[in-house]
Amino acid sequence: MNRRSGQVQSRRQLLTVTLRYAALGLLGTAGASVIARRRRLVREGKCINDGVCRGCYVLGTCGLPQALSAKEVLTGLDDGRK
Repeated sequence: MNRRSGQVQSRRQLLTVTLRYAALGLLGTAGASVIARRRRLVREGKCINDGVCRGCYVLGTCGLPQALSAKEVLTGLDDGRK
């Protein structure tokens, strides 16, 4: 058992700390894989936002037909046209 700040660490505390850091590592790995997947899809020219172009951060550089149509519509709305 470890002595830390004059206290003895119990097995329950050790298990709690171990599980906490394991869960944190798992969440970090999952987050990194999601980000890597989205970047790969953007690089391949596939839609990452399930066809919802208006709120997509890639809309300015996207060349997919649906995005081009959305850009045309959004530009028309900005100019006052329909």
